[in-house]
Amino acid sequence: MKKKLLTIALAALCPFFTVKAQHIKSLNIGDSIPESLWNMPLQVVNHPEGKDTITLNDYRGKLIILDFWATWCTNCVASMPGTHDIQLKFTNDVAVIPIAKDKANTVVPFLKRNEMLKNLNICSVVSYNDAVKSYFPHRLIPHIVWIGRNGTYLGATTPDQITENNISEALESTGLHVRNKLDWDTERPLFLSREFSGDLELHHYSIFFKGYYPGLTTGNKFRRKQNIVYGRAITNTVLLQFYEIAIAPVFREYSRKRVILEGVDSSEVLMVRDNHMRWKLDNRYNYEIVVPPDKADSLYAFMLSDLNHYSGYRAATEMRKSKCLVLTRIGKINQIKTTGAPPENNLFSDNPGIINQPLNLFIERIDMDSGIPLPLVDETAYQGNVDIQVPKSALKSQDTLRAALKNYGLSLIEAERPLRMLVIKKDR
Repeated sequence: MKKKLLTIALAALCPFFTVKAQHIKSLNIGDSIPESLWNMPLQVVNHPEGKDTITLNDYRGKLIILDFWATWCTNCVASMPGTHDIQLKFTNDVAVIPIAKDKANTVVPFLKRNEMLKNLNICSVVSYNDAVKSYFPHRLIPHIVWIGRNGTYLGATTPDQITENNISEALESTGLHVRNKLDWDTERPLFLSREFSGDLELHHYSIFFKGYYPGLTTGNKFRRKQNIVYGRAITNTVLLQFYEIAIAPVFREYSRKRVILEGVDSSEVLMVRDNHMRWKLDNRYNYEIVVPPDKADSLYAFMLSDLNHYSGYRAATEMRKSKCLVLTRIGKINQIKTTGAPPENNLFSDNPGIINQPLNLFIERIDMDSGIPLPLVDETAYQGNVDIQVPKSALKSQDTLRAALKNYGLSLIEAERPLRMLVIKKDR
């Protein structure tokens, strides 16, 4: 019989289940899974045998991996195809069970239409009760729970730890020798002692290290006091994004098209995928800086200095002669001049365009969001607001954009100009 991948999702609890979440004690590594959890009915969708509910007891004796996910969690979804590929190699010994808080009427259409998941026949638990999470408390998803073949809780990780080596080790032993995921409270200064008193005034603090930290989300947080931003916490992020944040106040025209990597491989500073199409994590960094509020205006200068001193790279803005697309005016001014309609900024919507907006906004949007590889430079000398509407298809290449802009008396010419660029080098 052809082997089938059994990816199951834990679901909403049936009405007759009576265990209350507030009476449940969370499990520690090495604890035995209680019978109440083994026999808890879980609602599923897309079950290969057409079942509406399952229990963990259906898989007792296997290595069980619970994958807490949600349809809105891009990292969760991105990891699932890779987990699927690995599960295929351990079908007889491992049960990977996706488990979502989302309801069935949200999960089912999502699994059918998502480009990464629609051909995988993913079965998932849906509408899980808070009692499930009480056994394995967490703040962030994806959250991966490992239950050993002997029925004990082995620990929690991020999806990147679902590897052939880790699964083999978990099958052969009673432990899981990987970094356990511990969700961090990002309202507090990162990695500062939990006993640090809120009554103390923190004057300066910074921490910077390379490596993905599984208890933190990928993102950034502002530290504010009376609307003054005096600190930033940026977590599990690639290096280029740190530099983008640091230079933003002084590099208004910046876009990714204005980056020069000198002696630096793009995989060192950009998001890249591994062989299983999961995002690689070994090039992520974590950083936080807090300065006295009266020095908040120097926050980003301090940040750039820290990055250049401690990252192993150096970044600075420089004028460089670079290829670009020069926007020039070849028609009459009334071809682009606004009619004065209410302002709109919908360049990448179903009815794309900008109405009664500055021309530089059109250029910024093209630079930031389109697939056109070269930066745009404005040499029209036009200062007023414009009305420009172009079809989405025109935003795919410089040739299609050039053709669309002719209707507005504008031309695009490929040329070289001295441009301000962000140059990143190895720190030697």
